[in-house]
Amino acid sequence: MPTAEEAIADIIARQPEDSGYDEILRELAYARMVQQGLAHSDAGRTVLNSEVREIHYGHYRIADLIRTETCVEVFGIFHGAMDICRYFK
Repeated sequence: MPTAEEAIADIIARQPEDSGYDEILRELAYARMVQQGLAHSDAGRTVLNSEVREIHYGHYRIADLIRTETCVEVFGIFHGAMDICRYFK
């Protein structure tokens, strides 16, 4: 497994030459979220798709999981134009 420095350097190297700071940060954040998701999966901290709920509020979609009667875990708030499946693979 590559070190954090190696992984970051690889992600930056794969970006187009004209990539801006925000685009590179977005790709780094996405890679980190995927890495964390895989680690959670490996540790058995996953839920069935049927337990995840998607709420539509105006132009936004809210992905959450009802843990208990008084506890809801929000996975993310996404603009309706975004492909949220990208974040949950």
